[in-house]
Formats: sequence, C-alpha cells, structure tokens
Amino acid sequence: MEFLRSRIPGWPADIPAPQARPQGAPFFGWAQPVEGAAEPAQVPVQDVRVALASLVHQALSKLDVDDPSKLALFDLLQLVCVAGPGSSCRRSACTMRAGLEQEWYSLISQVTITKSPEGAPVQPFTVSHLDWARVEHEYTLCDTPWPDFARQGWSWCQGRTTGTRGYTCGLWLLFHSLLAGAEQVQGQNALYAPTGRRLLEGLQKPPLQVVRDTVRQFFGCTD
Repeated sequence: MEFLRSRIPGWPADIPAPQARPQGAPFFGWAQPVEGAAEPAQVPVQDVRVALASLVHQALSKLDVDDPSKLALFDLLQLVCVAGPGSSCRRSACTMRAGLEQEWYSLISQVTITKSPEGAPVQPFTVSHLDWARVEHEYTLCDTPWPDFARQGWSWCQGRTTGTRGYTCGLWLLFHSLLAGAEQVQGQNALYAPTGRRLLEGLQKPPLQVVRDTVRQFFGCTD
C-alpha cells in the first residue's frame, strides 16, 4: 500500500499503522493478525480486493513493458474477468482488458534512462512503459475508485508490526480465490453458465500458469 500511495496522486497516507512489536516479544508470534482478527470462516473479500488493486497497479506501472509482461497482464485480467471476487470485479476486469487491448499502442511510450534513481549517470538505455495514470483514470476495479482501496487498507491481513502480512497475505488469498473460482466455473454446466465457460476457455494458459506468470512478471521480490 505504501507503493500505491507514493505513486498515485491523491491517495491518502492516513491509514492507521500496525501496532509496534513490544521489546522482547517473539517476532514470528507477533507477525500474526491484529487482535481480534480470528481465522475467517470465509475469504475476507476486502483483503482480496485490496490485493487485486495493488497487484493490477503494480502490473500497469511496470517500468519496462515487454511482450511477456503484456500477455501476463492480459491473462490476469481475463482470469479476474472469469473468477474475480464478485460480479463488479469480474465486470470491471472484463471492461479494462477489452479497453487495454483496443488502446494498447496509444498507451505505450518509450523513455531513455540516463541516470540511476540516486542521480548518478548510467549507460543510456530505452524502456517502454504504460500510461498507468490514464488507465486508472479511465477504468476502475470492482466499481471502486482507486483511492478507496488505500482508505480501506487490510482487515484480516493486517499484521501487528510493519513488514508482516499485508500485501503478501492478500496475494495468497487472491490467488487461491481465483483458482477456486476458475475451478468452480469449469465445473458448471455449459448450458447454464455459457459466458463463464467461454471466457475461461479463452485463456491462453491454464489458470495456475496464469498465476505463476503473474508472480514472475509483477511480484517485486527477488527471493
């Protein structure tokens, strides 16, 4: 969420910080949910949607857009279109994917990098990037303004100390819910759910491979 707030003008910075870990408290025990956040009986939809918004923003704002990352983004949106957390998320993902496919080349720009983030000169190189601000201005996810995801923050995935749970917890829930949703659609009778089955069959790869490609392209962790 810090990434989202730093990159999108207008995103609020007043989400309550996680509780600080007391001195001497065991770290791994303190990495559990905040007080009262018991194991949920159902998937915490708020966390799934916040994770989805964070992930899609990460994908849209990727610095060097190439063919593999483009395909991974389109496949992710197609999977959310089929199996996203609720009808509004599915519908908005369908709309965003169709719009990006139609407007892709007008959204792509190239920039030549000549300095490092610290300002030191580097060997010039050119990268392609997507006009993510325009995309997020024209499209929403789950019929929710982008700043509202930051205001909502995490619920069950909020850790007791900074750097625990949060985004990675939300991604875990999101990926599992997408795979479970895709399996449910696949098991439905094509006569009664023709649209979902058709959209699922439109994926170029199996849902599990879509998740793997999403992690490979957009999860900013080298471990």
